[in-house]
Amino acid sequence: MLSIVNQLKSKDISLDDAINSGKLPDHILHTFACDCAERALIRERKKEREPDPRSWEAIRVKRLWIEGKSSNEELDVAWAAAWSAARDAARYAAWAAAWAAAWSAARDAAWSAAWDAAWDAAWAAALDAAGYAALDAARKKERSWQKEHLLAMIEQYQTTRSSLLSTLLQRANNLTITIPQWQKESEDVLYS
Repeated sequence: MLSIVNQLKSKDISLDDAINSGKLPDHILHTFACDCAERALIRERKKEREPDPRSWEAIRVKRLWIEGKSSNEELDVAWAAAWSAARDAARYAAWAAAWAAAWSAARDAAWSAAWDAAWDAAWAAALDAAGYAALDAARKKERSWQKEHLLAMIEQYQTTRSSLLSTLLQRANNLTITIPQWQKESEDVLYS
């Protein structure tokens, strides 16, 4: 796992390749996915577009599942509900786009002047260019956060794992010292 951390830091491996490498513990990947999904929902909320409660519930159930406090069946139900919410949102987005297109067509028919059409096209192109640049910048910012967050999760896991192994080794050393003592004392009692 240390090599994944080093490769991510040195940009020798992409975030997607690290995630799909098969070298990261499942609980880190599941928690990472929950963190990313939750972050996306929070972003929507900040834009005053409250996400469907089924999406929040799916993340909550997934986190419980990671902790062993939710069954696979409960997770499947929450996942299906979240996908239903996503389909509902997609249908609404398609309806809104169709309505906007119809409205735009009606307006264009009413305002068929060439100057208006040219102005609209120029404005749309400028908005598209700005929108794509903003979208690309937002995507890069999010991927950077995701990479740093995954690195922090891996490093925390490694620190916790090292601490646990150290504690276990200390206890094992204590056991090897006390077992011979216990054996001698037991033999003294039994054979005296």
